[in-house]
Amino acid sequence: MTAFLDSLDTGRIVSLRSAVVLIGRGAECDLIIDHSFSISRLHCAIVQTDDLYFIRDMGSTNGVWIDGNRIEHQARLLNGQQFSVGDVRFIFRCGNNIRIHHNGRKTLNRSDRSGFRLPTQTVKTQADQQTLLNAFSAATVNSRSQAELQQATPVPVSSPAD
Repeated sequence: MTAFLDSLDTGRIVSLRSAVVLIGRGAECDLIIDHSFSISRLHCAIVQTDDLYFIRDMGSTNGVWIDGNRIEHQARLLNGQQFSVGDVRFIFRCGNNIRIHHNGRKTLNRSDRSGFRLPTQTVKTQADQQTLLNAFSAATVNSRSQAELQQATPVPVSSPAD
């Protein structure tokens, strides 16, 4: 499945080529956004699980917003959804038959330093990506289990007959 981010601010297209894509202004990120002061060092992560994509706020100050609503922890990304990382806006695109038509727009490459940039070298190994994916999955299961516990109806305990 092909997935990419279409920047509403710069008109650039960023291909998502890893199962885990870290976004922020720090050198350890896969997509470095260094033109905005509202971006945290490690702002969020986009994670692909099978054919599903999720975005997770990594404790950022200015949050992640999908269609104008701030997400609490994580949310599923759907094709065509608009989301913001701090004040930087994107449209998420994914599908099996998507082709990127440039229409004169510039795609991001490693030498481009205006706005977004990719690290000049790979800072994460495949094992690091798998570790992050496992942590993301564990947090998802853990938060789902806690939510299910909170929504569970308590069973009244009857006292034994006297």
